[in-house]
Amino acid sequence: MAKPGIMLYFDILDPIRGLPDADKGRLLVAMLEYGQSGKVPQLDGTLAIVWGFVKPKIDKDSEAYSKLVLKRQYATACRDRKKRGEPEITF
Repeated sequence: MAKPGIMLYFDILDPIRGLPDADKGRLLVAMLEYGQSGKVPQLDGTLAIVWGFVKPKIDKDSEAYSKLVLKRQYATACRDRKKRGEPEITF
């Protein structure tokens, strides 16, 4: 299941606030592309520094989303096995 998007957290607002509008736009596109494809953007200067705050949050959320998907798949498999009278499988 593909992720529907990325989370934006208020604690990255301060580092982003001081960027010029064009850099804010570049950062937003970089965040979305990285969240969607995993492609690490080529940023330099201040954007590279801000990216250092942003990337770990996207990575953490991606990991949490992957775990959630697995848990839901497990629950579905358990439900289907129960309906068929088969024993439950371990997670």
